[in-house]
Amino acid sequence: MKVLRRHIASTVFLAIMLVLLVIVAMNSLALVIEQVGDIKGQYQFTNVLAYVLWHMPGFVVANVGFSALIGCLIGLGLLANHNELMVMRASGVSILQIIWLVMRPVLLIVFMGLVLAEFTPYTDRIAEGSRDAAFEKNRVELEKRQVAPHNGKFFNNGRRLGEKIKEKIKKGSAQLHFSTGLEDENSLWNREGNEFVRFTTVLPNGKVYGITRFLFGDDKTLISILYANEGTYQQDGWLLENVKTTHFDKTITEDSQASLYWVTSLTPEMLTFVSTKPEDLTFSELGRYDEFLKQQQRDNRPYELEWWKKVIKPFEIFSLVLMAISFIFGPLRQVTMGQRVFTGVIVGVVFQTLQNMFTTSSLVFGFNPVMAVTVPVLVCASIGLVMIARVR
Repeated sequence: MKVLRRHIASTVFLAIMLVLLVIVAMNSLALVIEQVGDIKGQYQFTNVLAYVLWHMPGFVVANVGFSALIGCLIGLGLLANHNELMVMRASGVSILQIIWLVMRPVLLIVFMGLVLAEFTPYTDRIAEGSRDAAFEKNRVELEKRQVAPHNGKFFNNGRRLGEKIKEKIKKGSAQLHFSTGLEDENSLWNREGNEFVRFTTVLPNGKVYGITRFLFGDDKTLISILYANEGTYQQDGWLLENVKTTHFDKTITEDSQASLYWVTSLTPEMLTFVSTKPEDLTFSELGRYDEFLKQQQRDNRPYELEWWKKVIKPFEIFSLVLMAISFIFGPLRQVTMGQRVFTGVIVGVVFQTLQNMFTTSSLVFGFNPVMAVTVPVLVCASIGLVMIARVR
């Protein structure tokens, strides 16, 4: 039995790792191709390679479930093609024993994935931070070669905005119902009370660039717009440099300051959370940011949902492996390896689509996030158990 355990474990483990290696290599190559178009100035091909290397652990964590499904189909398929599974069963090894022998290496892979998942958010941030720093250096060098200052476009928009507000004030209304000219899908926005803040670039070392603060009154009228070239976190606030402020009252006034201290509860850590997708946060970070959102009376459902997805992740992998085992003992017992891989890909895509549909629906319709993440897993596991129960 010891030899049998080692044989099944090594076959399944190597198959899963091979599939995972291929998927990570394909994702890495696609990312290199995507980033090559951004090479210029301080951002060179060596920076692209470093950027991709830092993202590789994230590719591993994201694809471990899919790799376990395909890898088990390949590993057990090889054993089935060589009639080894038939010999095992003829010698008295039950299906439940085979399932346990397959799950042993999967347990190791799940453990590796969980450990790696706690480090991938940091490696991803290092990658994005180094890339953003290179782009920021390119922007600064470009500004030095231009006659107009960096914030010239902003203040031209600000003046036009001020004129529109002035006209509305004359008409008895100063509500904002028009574009500010600051739309940028790469910018980071945060709300704190009646203040909306926009950041052009956020670095993980407590440095930010292109800070724009919009202060509104309780009646939703615009009070002032502050722009700072850069900011550095110090103790309980941010030291803003090269500050210009436009005040909107009965008249529009502007003033400039070399520096300004901004007291806020928005720390670099929280700012990192704001600029990071929920799926790129660790367990502890999801918990801390969830509390921050509750204090700000903001929607925390995406982060609560992601927390449950991380909890359910091991069971998701086990359910996919269980379905792979049921296929090998059922409809895929005597087919080619290509058919097994194709079936695994289809099952993986359908499972991912079903999971995305339920999680998105939970955010739209507001039903329990636990149900949203467990239903696809239960459906997958149930199908696998029913198909195994039918095996004679």
